[in-house]
Amino acid sequence: MGRLHLDGYKFDHEWEIVPGVWILEVWHKKRKLLTQSFNVSEPESTRACEPTPTHTVDLGG
Repeated sequence: MGRLHLDGYKFDHEWEIVPGVWILEVWHKKRKLLTQSFNVSEPESTRACEPTPTHTVDLGG
């Protein structure tokens, strides 16, 4: 069997917070398995990420 590997991302610095729609994708070899988009807004007093309901999951064979 293959091995499990996970890469994550978080905002460590304020300059990383670029407002707008961000899209994360999960790939296995050359096949896209998952797409998740979310809206990043400028921080008021804390960093803010607002998930959107638009995502696709294709785990078919």
